[in-house]
Amino acid sequence: MKRIALSLVLLSTTPVLAAEPHVAERARKDYKSLQQTAQGLTDPQIRAATVDALSPNTCLRHRAGLTAEGKSVLVTRLAARGFVADTGPQTTAGVFPPVTADGSACPTLAQPFVAAPGGPVHSHHGWPGGLPEHERFNQRSGAALSALYSESAGLPVDASLVSAAALWHDWAKALVFQWQTDGTTLPELRIGGANGTGAHHVLGLSESMARKLSPRLVITQACAHTAPVGDGAAKVATWLEAAAIIARVDPVKAGYLREGPNGLEINWGNGASGETGVWRECFIHNESDAGYIHSGAAEKAADTVLERLAPRFGYDPKVSGYLMKFRHIVLAELGADRIQALVSAGDEARLIKEIDALKAKGML
Repeated sequence: MKRIALSLVLLSTTPVLAAEPHVAERARKDYKSLQQTAQGLTDPQIRAATVDALSPNTCLRHRAGLTAEGKSVLVTRLAARGFVADTGPQTTAGVFPPVTADGSACPTLAQPFVAAPGGPVHSHHGWPGGLPEHERFNQRSGAALSALYSESAGLPVDASLVSAAALWHDWAKALVFQWQTDGTTLPELRIGGANGTGAHHVLGLSESMARKLSPRLVITQACAHTAPVGDGAAKVATWLEAAAIIARVDPVKAGYLREGPNGLEINWGNGASGETGVWRECFIHNESDAGYIHSGAAEKAADTVLERLAPRFGYDPKVSGYLMKFRHIVLAELGADRIQALVSAGDEARLIKEIDALKAKGML
């Protein structure tokens, strides 16, 4: 089955069919593990919504019934708040990436979650299946940190909430980072103006809001990209407000934000404001999302090695087809961390042997 990826510039007129990406068995195992984790979440509402969101062909609730006119209204609202720079077609395409059955009551992802990257190419987990690997690692990190902080303080941590936040935080990368024919992904818009962050973060919040998930989950999810203290609190409030606009939800009535002396602020639900009201799970979730630091460096190192070794296997890194036919396949099968670890250990010969094995199986 072919997936549709659209150029942001030509979004309204010219669909481009992207090649079917190679998805390794290890990515499918990570995806299954995420689904199993979702089934074990303790809160019934969060569990049901998360299981559904990780199911193939799930309905994108924040896009349900949204017409072209409706998109224009929402982008205009975002621009009026300074959350996007303009109301042009590229901005609209960045806020509303391509979906299947757009405008219907049940639009769905244009590419499978299991085939999505965890980031753009040359960033981190930038290969087919990188998303489930990235999410699984972050979820496991959050679970481990929850246990450590619970032991340290002698007080329990809601580890299920931290896990749910990890599953939801990067969920929208399957929507944002869609594969194009040249092996790159659609570019990601930043949303939030001066407090901007990647669209995947805001759109993931929009989806959890559209599913009417609790403020405790949505706010914890929003803490992924910064700790909500000092200037960070204003950033989180901005992302929640922008997400609510896109989700067509009143963030105050829903309990995500409240009126403060300087405008909308995070609703911690206990009468406090700023850092005095932050619950521990927000900090833990923020810390658990830091795996990109290691994985980003590993991917850059792996790219350097693969570009050097590619001619040995009949591929030119400067020629179209290198990404989809060699680079993505090797990274999907081995992972950047394994490649970097082998080379740093001085065992490039073993790496070459493993790539040879992929070629022998007809993958390259």
